[in-house]
Amino acid sequence: MPIWSGGRIEAPVVTAPGSVTIAAAGAQITLRDDPARAVSVTTGSGATIEIGAIGIRVANGAGAAVELVGPSVILNGGALVVT
Repeated sequence: MPIWSGGRIEAPVVTAPGSVTIAAAGAQITLRDDPARAVSVTTGSGATIEIGAIGIRVANGAGAAVELVGPSVILNGGALVVT
């Protein structure tokens, strides 16, 4: 499937009921019907961004993470919580 920059990307794949994944060059974007994890972007190195009704989570794939949940910012799985 062509994309506007002139490259090509594989056609979306239904990976589970209510889930569609687009993958290219080791990275993938997944869209889900589940509002808790509606959109996720994953790189080949394991870094992720997840956006859903609960909040936003950004992780580098090596243990560091920032979560925005309600009025709180959570760093590295609760090592520091700012409310």
